[in-house]
Amino acid sequence: MRTKRFWVNRFNEFINDTLRYEVNKNEEFARLVQEEYRDHLTHFQSCINDPGFNLKKMVLLLHVNHEFNLLDPIGVYPQVTDEYLIYAKNIVENLPIDENTETVQKHVYAEITAMWKAMCVRPQKKNQANENCLRVINQLYTDLVTEKQRLVDSFSEQNFWVKRFYLFLSSLHKERRTYQYNAILFQEEMDHLDAEKENIFKEYENNPADYIFFLYLNHGLNLLDPTTRLYPSLAYPFADAAWEIVKRCKTGSEKKQFINAFEGTAADLYKKWGYDAEQNKGRIAQIANTVHDILIQIK
Repeated sequence: MRTKRFWVNRFNEFINDTLRYEVNKNEEFARLVQEEYRDHLTHFQSCINDPGFNLKKMVLLLHVNHEFNLLDPIGVYPQVTDEYLIYAKNIVENLPIDENTETVQKHVYAEITAMWKAMCVRPQKKNQANENCLRVINQLYTDLVTEKQRLVDSFSEQNFWVKRFYLFLSSLHKERRTYQYNAILFQEEMDHLDAEKENIFKEYENNPADYIFFLYLNHGLNLLDPTTRLYPSLAYPFADAAWEIVKRCKTGSEKKQFINAFEGTAADLYKKWGYDAEQNKGRIAQIANTVHDILIQIK
C-alpha cells in the first residue's frame, strides 16, 4: 500500500515537472516571438530605402506566412518561422489582390491542404484552425481591395504598406504578451496548488491516488480545450469530465479501458462546445496515451 509521502511526492512532481514545463515553454515562446519581432524590424529598417525593395510583397508574405505558422501541423512554431513559407509564397505570388472572394478562398484552401499533406498529416477539412486561417487571409485580401482604392500616388501607397508592416509587428507583440500572460497563469496555478497542499491531502486522505489521477487527467483535457479559449485562464473548466474518468477507471485499469474512457469523454466535450471530435482524434489519442503512460509510471 502506498504511503501518504508517496502521493505527496507525486503531487510535487505534477507541480514541479508538468506545470513547470508549461511555465518554461510559454516563457521561451515569448522570447522567440520577441526575437522574430526584432528580426523583421531590423530587416525592414535596412531595406526600406532600397529602390529595389518590394515592400508590398514582403508585408503580404509576413501576414500570410504567420497564419500558416499558427496552423503549425507539426508543432515547430515559434522555434521555426519559415517551415511553411513555400505555401505562403504560392499565395502571395499567384494571387492578385483584386481577386474575388471565391477565388481567394479556393486558392488559400488548396495551399492549406497541400501543407497538411506534405507534412504527412491527414488534411482536416472542417478543422476550426483551418477555417480561421482561411477567414483571416480572405479578410486580409478583402481589406486590401477596399483600401487600395484610396491610394492616389506612389507616396500614399508606400505609407500604406509601411502601416501594414507595423500592424503585423503589433500582432507579434500581442502574441508575445499572450505567452507571457500564460506563463504567469501557470505559475499562479503552481503556487495555488503548493499553498493548498495540506488541505488537499486532508480532504483526500482516504483516496489520494484519485486526486493525483484527477490532476493529470484534468491537465490532459485542458491541453485539448475544445473551446480554444478557456485554458489556462481557467484551470478547471473540464474538472467534472476529469472526475468522471476517475470514477470509470482507476490507475490500475487496462490501457484499452482507460483510452476508451478518455477518448469518449473528450469526444463528448467537443460535441458540447460544437466542434467535431473526429477532426481532432489524432491529438485526443496522443494526449490519452501520454496521460496513461504517466499514470502507469506512478501507480
